[in-house]
Amino acid sequence: MSKSTFDKAPVHAQSLALHLRQLAGVINSIMDGKTNNTGEVTLTENVTTTVVSNMIVSPDSSIFLTATTSNAAAETPYIVAGDEQFTITHANAATTDRTFNYMVAG
Repeated sequence: MSKSTFDKAPVHAQSLALHLRQLAGVINSIMDGKTNNTGEVTLTENVTTTVVSNMIVSPDSSIFLTATTSNAAAETPYIVAGDEQFTITHANAATTDRTFNYMVAG
């Protein structure tokens, strides 16, 4: 499992000009789709659940999956978000390439 990490908007800076430049950089990255709410998960083989830890997840979060392999595309996962994690319920299969990209919203 991998997690994207991009710069956060600064709260303080040594000067107003530096602060505005840093803020502009973060805003431009967001406009280019560079956000910290995405990752990759491969379903655990031979069990029916896979737990993904991610500190931005809350029980109110929506999790969106995109299959990146044909075996993942054949899955019908059910997702429950919790505190700093989400659980994917899926078929019990021996395949090791059921890989998804995910996005957390909210």
